[in-house]
Amino acid sequence: SRQTRGTVRIVDVKDVQFKTFDAPTVLLSSRVSGEEDIPAGVVAVITQDSPDVLSHIAVRARNTHVMFASCSDPAWFHQFLDLDGKEVVCRVQDSKVSIEAAEGANEVMSDLQGTPSSSRPMEEDRGATEAAPPKKFVYLESEILEEKAKIAGGKTMNLLSIRRRIPDWIKMPTSALIPFGVFEFVLHHPVNRELQGKYEAIVRQLEVLDAEDIPSKLADIKSTIMELKVPEEVRADVTGSLQDGAFRQVVIDEQESFDCIKSVWSSVWNERAFLSCKKAGISNQRIRMAVLVQQIVEAEYAFVVHTVNPLNLDPSEIYIEIAKGHGEAIVGNFPGRSLSVVCKRGSGSIVRVESMPSKSILLRARGVVFRSDSDAEDLQDFAGAGLFDSVPLVDYDREIIAYRLDRVVQDPAELDALVGNICKLAEEVEAAMGGRPQDIEGCWSGGSLYVVQSRPQVGI
Repeated sequence: SRQTRGTVRIVDVKDVQFKTFDAPTVLLSSRVSGEEDIPAGVVAVITQDSPDVLSHIAVRARNTHVMFASCSDPAWFHQFLDLDGKEVVCRVQDSKVSIEAAEGANEVMSDLQGTPSSSRPMEEDRGATEAAPPKKFVYLESEILEEKAKIAGGKTMNLLSIRRRIPDWIKMPTSALIPFGVFEFVLHHPVNRELQGKYEAIVRQLEVLDAEDIPSKLADIKSTIMELKVPEEVRADVTGSLQDGAFRQVVIDEQESFDCIKSVWSSVWNERAFLSCKKAGISNQRIRMAVLVQQIVEAEYAFVVHTVNPLNLDPSEIYIEIAKGHGEAIVGNFPGRSLSVVCKRGSGSIVRVESMPSKSILLRARGVVFRSDSDAEDLQDFAGAGLFDSVPLVDYDREIIAYRLDRVVQDPAELDALVGNICKLAEEVEAAMGGRPQDIEGCWSGGSLYVVQSRPQVGI
């Protein structure tokens, strides 16, 4: 049994993203897309929507020990609407949620209430305003480990570590890296002097703006980054290395590629990233952003795995979400639920099905994707994963899907086989990362399993 206590506010989470609540607050939110962040001071979010267990807001709630509950019964939800402004106690026991008026001001509040994040500035050498020029503007995968300086975040380095330690039956896509320092080099290049001044002026304004004015200024910063001119030496190195090296089999449009790269850089200033960094005491201006370039695997099924069940923190259970097509349908909070199962570590047998698939959109992807890889994700106790953008060179094709016709849903033997193999992959990846629980993204394509990303599982 877990409980928390706070004053009820009836408001959608998206409408209070930039608000700080001075007292512990319980939000009753009729709509939750899954993309929102949890405002400072909020101790519980109760909604009648059903975002994925691995949606951004659900993961953030677990990481910060905020109660997050979903109720699909409108009658149950609406009975509490007259509690607006009143102090309540919220309890969760055996997957049941109760909300009761608080009795007495001295009732002990649970540790779910959490505490405000202390200011935790990044180290002085992170994201220095005048960055030294990088040694190279792009690294092929074989070159990254030869570089002694820190040129990438955990996303890239984890994949390289995994590749050296997993069996051959687990595949990984071809990749390259645009390292830390390239954005700063481009920003401070003489061809961008005016845009640099504009960028720095808007960033300074953020320190004194009222909350309602921040979103427009963040949009201005992102727009300014997208206007940056790419110096010829950067353009030639990146284009030549990608087209003549690891991605010579992929058609890569030069201008569209740099638009994707700048989109990743600009995602440092996403609203969600800004809010999360502010709560963690991290300055967005000091975040360094590398770009991991990966060849897209044309997936039949995509999956996300937590090697410790995030629902009950049972280390003997592995939690898996599966969707047809590209994995953005899972991690991008598209409407509907994924096929969610819990399996037994060691045997891979299915313990229970948590949800049947109800997503109506299937995503097809090809070409390459430009993935964010920041140093903020490496900071202790700050899970930056999911804050920043990954941008495909060619936008996703969308198809309407009916899961009732899918063979994995229709045939228990097919589901058992797929889940069993994913569990084996998950345990191999976890072992390759020193036994630390992992949050893994991968896919099934052409009869093979692929790992496209893995990071330490948080919130456990």
